[in-house]
Amino acid sequence: PCREGCGWLENTLKRIYAGDGTTKDLDLLVSVCNNIEGNTICALGDAAAWAVRGFVNKFRGDFEARVKATRVFQAPNIAHAKRATADTLIFES
Repeated sequence: PCREGCGWLENTLKRIYAGDGTTKDLDLLVSVCNNIEGNTICALGDAAAWAVRGFVNKFRGDFEARVKATRVFQAPNIAHAKRATADTLIFES
């Protein structure tokens, strides 16, 4: 569960950070955490799930604001869009 689940957590968090996340991604994070917790041999998977779950539970409003933000910046082409990072994008609440 943690080998796959931690990758899912990372990719979903990156998608949210980049401004491409949805409210369904927040539910996905919680679901993946539920699948990891208590189903691993070592404590590393549990620790990863606890951290993400804690952030989502305590700051869900901030996460929801992030996924609902409207992207103002439009990349001029696909090549540029792939090079653009979340720090180069401007978001409008």
